[in-house]
Amino acid sequence: MAIFTFPDERRMLMKERASGMYRLSSYFMVYTTADLPMDLVLPTIFMIKTYWMGRLSPFAFRFFITLVSILFFSPPSRT
Repeated sequence: MAIFTFPDERRMLMKERASGMYRLSSYFMVYTTADLPMDLVLPTIFMIKTYWMGRLSPFAFRFFITLVSILFFSPPSRT
């Protein structure tokens, strides 16, 4: 959900909101939920490749802590 996405859809969104189809919060929640799988899958694939190629800590616990921190910060970094 890049910052340039909403100006492109603004005209459509304003027209649909004026006709009373849905609230802005509903639109935002659906849009965010639809983007969430890619926000989680791509960073996971990236971390699986780069963590082990970089020969970081060989312990699974540290890998999963790193993965969780990346997944936690990845969706907000796109907005």
